[in-house]
Amino acid sequence: MRSLGIDIGSSNIKVVEVSGTSRNVQVLSYREFPLGTNPAFDRDLEILDVLRGLALEYAGGQVRVVYALRQEFVSTRFKTFPFADRLKILKSLPFELEEDLPYSSDTAIYDARISQILGSSAEVVAVAAPKTRIEQTLKPLGDSGLPPSILTAEALALANCFERWQEAPRASGAPPPHLHDGGPARILTARLHIGHTHTLVLAFENDRLLGARSVLWGAKNVIDAISRRYEIPYIEAEKEMKTKAFILLNKHGASYDQILFSDTISHQVRDLGKEAKISLLEFENELGGTFTAAEITGGFSQALNVQACLTQLLEVPVNRAHFLSNFNTSFEKTPAVEAGIGVALGLALEGLRKPKNPAIQFLRLDFAKQNDGLREFWSAWGPVVSFCGAGLLMFFIYASLRDSYALELAEQAGDALKTQGQQVAGLNARTANPAGVRNYIVRQKRLASEAKSLETVMGMTPAIEVLKKISDAIPNAQQVPLKVRTLHIEDDRVRLVGSVKQAAQIRLIETALRGVARGGRIQSQTGAALPDQGGVSFTMTFQVDRNLVVAK
Repeated sequence: MRSLGIDIGSSNIKVVEVSGTSRNVQVLSYREFPLGTNPAFDRDLEILDVLRGLALEYAGGQVRVVYALRQEFVSTRFKTFPFADRLKILKSLPFELEEDLPYSSDTAIYDARISQILGSSAEVVAVAAPKTRIEQTLKPLGDSGLPPSILTAEALALANCFERWQEAPRASGAPPPHLHDGGPARILTARLHIGHTHTLVLAFENDRLLGARSVLWGAKNVIDAISRRYEIPYIEAEKEMKTKAFILLNKHGASYDQILFSDTISHQVRDLGKEAKISLLEFENELGGTFTAAEITGGFSQALNVQACLTQLLEVPVNRAHFLSNFNTSFEKTPAVEAGIGVALGLALEGLRKPKNPAIQFLRLDFAKQNDGLREFWSAWGPVVSFCGAGLLMFFIYASLRDSYALELAEQAGDALKTQGQQVAGLNARTANPAGVRNYIVRQKRLASEAKSLETVMGMTPAIEVLKKISDAIPNAQQVPLKVRTLHIEDDRVRLVGSVKQAAQIRLIETALRGVARGGRIQSQTGAALPDQGGVSFTMTFQVDRNLVVAK
């Protein structure tokens, strides 16, 4: 399975493609597409151009596309439910969060991720997002050619880089600890992703996400401060920050320009530290725990000594996050790549989650994915399909009626055949069936044939009588010395082949036989002379009356 995580930020679009299963993941590619900073340009068109280019690249491929809903549009709460069934938890979320959030089931989409199962109870990270925000996020994606398979929460996607997302929620037989009743405090770790316009603050207990917040502070604050301080364009200030950003821990021996540049950045980082500290205190109060360490990621985390500055502000050790070593990649694992890939990688991993620990999905209810291909097909070919369906239905009705009529006619024919067999053929009830009638017809045909043959020969003149008439009609041997070689009589046809001494004698024989021939018509043919016998051959053919009865 392949999954494509697309992190659409305010300054660039980051795309990560992963492949594999929940136990063996290969990070195939990581790409960044910068977005223009000129306010005259339409940012939505730039995003649309990038997504359409990706759509051409992945056209026809089986890939799951995952987008994120910005964390400032998502409310996150940590809850404990007295049951561990996920379906029951999802049904209970609107009522459980009713007092914490100004949403209802009609105006928001709810989802949850089970963090841990404790006996019959479950610790859950619940999320909710207004439908209006989801609609605004989906609107520019409609014509991109890369429709979302999953729309998840930004912070919960980032947590995939640190959690054991491929496993089912951890289960324990122990009851949930009563943290607010003097129970042991949770040992928490904070992870901060410093983006361009906002920072994600995540609270972890070991490798389990318990809470997430969004702080409206990002690297853009530092860029704006540098631009104002040095009165340079925004683009140049951004280059200065990316290439030279640092914070001096000790100003001894530093130049005035270095101190000024460091103070410009450190003053902005103090604002981040204040906002992040407030979020950490909220987590400690909500979760009943204590933060003992923090990790930072994001492009600005590469600034020199920023982690040391945040250590002073947050009052916990702050280090850069290192998570990319847990994955097999087809590219070099540099600190800059590790700092920027977090959210996009987490989104791609969200697409590989299994039903035992599913992804956060805001494409529910009104936003559930529909089969657009089927709808377009029906729009184009619906009338044709309806006509063909009606025709097919009529054909089946006709075939059923025709079969019914055929069976009814067959029964009537069988009854008529039985009646006629008894009345006409004289068959009894047992033999008055198709086989008995067929045998009766065969016998009658045979008797009719025999009757016609007998009718033909009755009263017919014998062939010997015809021979006698021919013999009496022919002149005697003194007048015509005739030698007969063949005399063939078949029905009323006679064929005489013979020879005489002279050709004139043939005329005498022909004249004599006219009285025997029917109508006096004789076909005579003189053959060649016979030198060895001293004569001439001839052939005569004629018909005689034999009283034949022609069968009709």
